Amino acid sequence: MAKQVKVAIIGASGIGKQHAKWFHLSGCDVAAFAGRTPESVEKTTQVLKGLFEFKGKGYWDCDEMLRAEEPDAVVVSSPASLHREHAVRALAAGAHVLCEKPLVWRADRDARSILEDGRAIVDAATAHGRILAINTQYAAGIGAYEQVVPKCARGRCAVDSFYMEMETKGGGGMHEYEQIFIDNASHPISLALAWLPGAKVDEGTLSCQVGRKETVAAFHLIRADGGICQVRFLVRNIKEGKVKRQFGVNGRLVTYDGRNDDRGQFRTYLAHGGTERAFDDLMSVSVRRFVGAVRGEGTVLATGAEGLRNLEIQVGLLERSVRV
Repeated sequence: MAKQVKVAIIGASGIGKQHAKWFHLSGCDVAAFAGRTPESVEKTTQVLKGLFEFKGKGYWDCDEMLRAEEPDAVVVSSPASLHREHAVRALAAGAHVLCEKPLVWRADRDARSILEDGRAIVDAATAHGRILAINTQYAAGIGAYEQVVPKCARGRCAVDSFYMEMETKGGGGMHEYEQIFIDNASHPISLALAWLPGAKVDEGTLSCQVGRKETVAAFHLIRADGGICQVRFLVRNIKEGKVKRQFGVNGRLVTYDGRNDDRGQFRTYLAHGGTERAFDDLMSVSVRRFVGAVRGEGTVLATGAEGLRNLEIQVGLLERSVRV
């Protein structure tokens, strides 16, 4: 029987609580989490107990948690500005790390410094011999897409174009202009890179138009055969209504939805041509892949190095961006 992986979460009040749930469902011991204050820790403890049988301990000191718990793996789902600090500490403590996207970001730092922060995380994983993965879960959607649109399965056709449209809802003034891009661009970029592993970015084609509630970005990927894949994506924040998400290659798009099935299990639904099919939740796939890698039973969905490459493209796009 595989060893139960002991997991700690840094930042469990936002997306971190979903990580905690999926790690629990993947058979892990969610032993602890770290928050900012005693009050926030107590609140998050109750939230986690409402999601699953959480029996772990909350800390408001990250270093104390790492020393006391000695986790096998740590999820870094704190604000992106703290990712370097938290990921490097967890890696130095001997834990494997699954980091939320983007790999790192600080609005008060220039492009060069942001990339230095990202490289520092990747270098720390190498130095300590630990696994570093980035949670860009939409990359797990390619296999599902190929079942829905078999004509575009890898190896059956050249990928000449990629498109993704991704909406989020709410957030007020914090979700405007560049912040929408920073929060969400990792997903379409990771999906495009996963579709064409090894493809090179034509940096001369990077373009980005930033609006108050919508950003459109584009660039070319040079395929291994020398052909061009035109990448274009749109990220948008809406005030109300149902969010729209779709992606695909060569003009054949699937619509994405995430919702509970009849048994109350959260699933991914892809629709194309009037037909909808259910698949495992993409985030659950990302978590399972990470857990398997920690156990020595496979590879992660997206490596730290791939997260750094993703970050390099994000930075390059914003460096060339114009507000519209």
